Amino acid sequence: MNKFARISLFALVALMGCTKVENDFGGTAQKIAFEVGAYVKQTKAYEDGGLLKEMESVSATQKSFRSRAFLHADGSLDQPQAYFGDGVNISWYQSASEWAPDHDYYWPKSPKSYLNFVSWYDFREMEGTLAGQPAIAVNYSYNTESKRGAASLTLGSSTTTRTIAANDDILIADVAWRQNGNTLTYGKDGVSAGVPTLFRHALAQVSFQAKATKLSETDPSTGNKTEWVVRIKGFEVTVDPAGYLALSNTDPGSANTVQWKAADGKSDPSWTPSGTSATLTGSDETLGTDASVLIPFTTVLPQGVDGLKVSFVYEIVTTYKNSSDVQTGTMTERVHLTETDAIDLRSFGLDAWGMNQRITYTISINPEAERMVFDAVLSDWVEHSTTTGVEPDPSE
Repeated sequence: MNKFARISLFALVALMGCTKVENDFGGTAQKIAFEVGAYVKQTKAYEDGGLLKEMESVSATQKSFRSRAFLHADGSLDQPQAYFGDGVNISWYQSASEWAPDHDYYWPKSPKSYLNFVSWYDFREMEGTLAGQPAIAVNYSYNTESKRGAASLTLGSSTTTRTIAANDDILIADVAWRQNGNTLTYGKDGVSAGVPTLFRHALAQVSFQAKATKLSETDPSTGNKTEWVVRIKGFEVTVDPAGYLALSNTDPGSANTVQWKAADGKSDPSWTPSGTSATLTGSDETLGTDASVLIPFTTVLPQGVDGLKVSFVYEIVTTYKNSSDVQTGTMTERVHLTETDAIDLRSFGLDAWGMNQRITYTISINPEAERMVFDAVLSDWVEHSTTTGVEPDPSE
């Protein structure tokens, strides 16, 4: 080989040695987003506007909720990592019509890797108005033998209870286990695919209203008339305003969402009341045959109602008239259902105010028979109704 040939061969080899070869084995990076489903029954939530409307109902200035994520990465599946640290805000981005972290996070690329998500919305926490009240805390553990994770959520403790304010709003999403990409789970919210996030109310709401069953009656044989005016006054309901919450959730072993359960295995309500007392006060009303609201929907601590009392005074003014509409007599009666005669809320037919329940109590007063009927209805979130009667002492 001549000198020129040797130089040319060297140049060719050198040129081949500088060739850059690249191959992207990871595929396209995918940002983590959240698909927020119903906050009440799935069949109604989309009509009601979902989480955004919920936030608007409490005049929230921060359109965000909190989330923690726990990563099990391929190669170290038994060593979970706090992917979101102590938690990040998930905010609504109108321009993109999506719920997403305030900072971009990406899904792991290995199909063997997965993330577990715990999400919640605490109105007072997000608005910065807790004022020393406890906030939600989330812990995560992993069992290397069963290869399953477990999450716990607490709000307060036996020594540090949360006092529920009238404007409190706490929502806790089912845990999204073993997620490895954005999915479209609910399919009706008009929002981009993401982590399936189904919120449920952690508190309860109660409302009290009253009505008269009749206001007049005419005897068909004589034409004589009886007319009634029914008034209700001094309406009060005792409640326990504070308590603490402890919930648990376990990895089902596959990609799914799982509802929280009481940490100690007891039935709902999962809150433990503080044993203190507060009073809800209603308005004085002259009743018609359509219900008048005494106490509008008020947020309360979920609790058993045994020992909780409702007290009030009702007055019936009876006027008698003949067939010519001339008054022939009148009578006024007052019934005091107060102090020792106050009514136990259990007589309405419900044993407890549960999480995610909105309860309407209706008191129906029959002025003729002096008989009251109590009707407690769970509306919007949970469907249930019950009726019971109370017969006041006619001698009072």
